[in-house]
Amino acid sequence: HFYSRTYAHAGGQDEEARPRRRETADDDEHPYYMNALLEEAGATSVEFEPMHTQCCGGPHSLSDEMVSEKCVMMILQTAKRNGADIIATECPLCHASLEMYRHRLMMKGVPDVDVPAAYFTQLLGLAFGYRANDVKLKDNLSNPLPTLKRLGLAKEEARGLVKEPQRSNERENNACVIPLDLYYDIETQTWLRVNEDGTFTMCLTDVGQVRAVSLLHARIKDKGNVIKKGKPVSSLESGTWAGV
Repeated sequence: HFYSRTYAHAGGQDEEARPRRRETADDDEHPYYMNALLEEAGATSVEFEPMHTQCCGGPHSLSDEMVSEKCVMMILQTAKRNGADIIATECPLCHASLEMYRHRLMMKGVPDVDVPAAYFTQLLGLAFGYRANDVKLKDNLSNPLPTLKRLGLAKEEARGLVKEPQRSNERENNACVIPLDLYYDIETQTWLRVNEDGTFTMCLTDVGQVRAVSLLHARIKDKGNVIKKGKPVSSLESGTWAGV
């Protein structure tokens, strides 16, 4: 079973002008194309509206994390309690929000939120005969591989590829390869590395880059400034938020 999440794109059309069940495009109010694709591939769709198009809260992930967390909790609990094994996604921002807040909710002990997520294209890849490594399932933070293996739907080894040995300066945790020479700040989704010459390198994590969408401006404190512990050393501005 999968819980398929799709989104309507009305495009500002008048109610009377919105086609229903069109031959060449998805339905605006009740999208079904992704469900149809996955059902043709052998999946069983778990349908329950209006949660079918419930917002993941991604646009609020920095301005109001409690709103985003509540939206994700409702989606995950509804999916779990209706028998879904996995959530199929199509939007990178929705996918990042579901996986990030799922981890937080599980750490808080919230019940019925342990449903992994996978892009619908990854699931279709498995149906076409590709292996888990071919469709990069291990890159998913929620790691749907154990669930898919339990259902007999995934094999881990990639076709024609040899798995690279884990490097001594890396550690794998929950399908994420974490370099041991980096320091992470989960709240700001940034990491820092101390270079051999005494300088520092800072960067956004993959999740931070997805949430930022596109960076518009970066400002760094001048050389020689003394920065107190806990104070920002730089600020970033993107098309969706401004943060430290």
